[in-house]
Amino acid sequence: MTTSFSIASEMYCCIVKEQKTVLVVNDTAYAIWNAITNAAEEKRDITTEEIATSLCAQYSLGDDQFEEICKDVDGTLSAFFNASFLIYADK
Repeated sequence: MTTSFSIASEMYCCIVKEQKTVLVVNDTAYAIWNAITNAAEEKRDITTEEIATSLCAQYSLGDDQFEEICKDVDGTLSAFFNASFLIYADK
């Protein structure tokens, strides 16, 4: 079970109770986390590109920034994996 709550302006704390893990993230990482958890609740896959497209729309970013946003999403996903918030699963 994951609990998320705001702890300061544009900073969020995500807690995974089973792992006794806490990760403080910024607004963008929180949006990425929400995209992942929403997709999981809907039992569908989500790609880096889909998340980046959503972020570009949310923050009114141009197409010229898309590749950089994809890299940022990948970096954030790596942090989630390193913190064991996400695990690789075979289909």
